[in-house]
Amino acid sequence: AGQERLSYNLVSVEGGLPVSRADVLDSEVERRVERAREGLRGRIEGVRGKICDLEAERDQRLQDLQEGKLPELNEQKHDAAVLAIQLAAEELRLLEEQHEGLDWAKEREGMEEEAKRAEGEAQQLLEEAKAQHEADPSDLTEALVKDGEARVVRVRAASQIRIRQKEKEVEMAVLTLKMSEDELVLFMLSVSCSCY
Repeated sequence: AGQERLSYNLVSVEGGLPVSRADVLDSEVERRVERAREGLRGRIEGVRGKICDLEAERDQRLQDLQEGKLPELNEQKHDAAVLAIQLAAEELRLLEEQHEGLDWAKEREGMEEEAKRAEGEAQQLLEEAKAQHEADPSDLTEALVKDGEARVVRVRAASQIRIRQKEKEVEMAVLTLKMSEDELVLFMLSVSCSCY
């Protein structure tokens, strides 16, 4: 059974070298996240451009109003432009939050650094326990060494679990990104329809 689990966790690549299945999944998640981020960057720039156009439209209608040109029509168009700017600003905020939330590479680096720090501290305590046991061999110091060894394993495992959990969260964010886009479009449409 152990051999079966080992073989399941390894996949072959070109050249026949065994590669961790987790590493393959990591690479795929990172690629998908980067594609999602690229798409979001494009959409963010598009919304920023739309806001600039809407602000120009708003200012033009305000100027027309001040000059007395078609007051009723221009007032409606001015108000519509103001509302559209508010909606676009909210869309931009949501997109920027999504974009920032998908910055997995940066966050992972920070989590790995924290994992190294925690494991280093546990390892240091283990080395101190070993030195104490060498200087004063006893059941107590031996127990301290064993406890230190167990602590290193626990810290390492806990760090890996946290990183894996975050990976799954990021993967789910990528998978649900399209759904979020559709929901946003429906929201924009519903608000736009209510203006008429």
